[in-house]
Amino acid sequence: MKNSSTFRKSSLFNNLTTDQLNNIPTKDFFQKMVKASEKLNKLGVELAREALYNPELLQEFRNFYHEEVDIVAEYFQKLVDEGKIKPDTDPREIALTILALRSGLRGFLESEKNEKTVHDAWKLVIRSLIAKISN
Repeated sequence: MKNSSTFRKSSLFNNLTTDQLNNIPTKDFFQKMVKASEKLNKLGVELAREALYNPELLQEFRNFYHEEVDIVAEYFQKLVDEGKIKPDTDPREIALTILALRSGLRGFLESEKNEKTVHDAWKLVIRSLIAKISN
């Protein structure tokens, strides 16, 4: 697994400017999010099984998850601070929503016959989310 600082530097959200909020619903952004976590996902099931018997590995999984949520939440906190989204927006709630959607839709990329449907679902939910939190 990547260590925390390496992961933080490579995160799409860490490198996204606050003016690029409208890039998030795009097919390209979704594909980059999926690709960025592709290697971990391939090992994820087997490592998760091992983590059940290895408390240190389990803690590493938890740390990775929390770091990913923190990075996305920090991006949305910047948007709140700059007045680009509503001040009552909960950045952590938005982060959890985006990451859960990514994780859920990623599974359909391999099983869904029409990849466009997956990207359209991403766009629909993320655009709705952005519309709800935008000033």
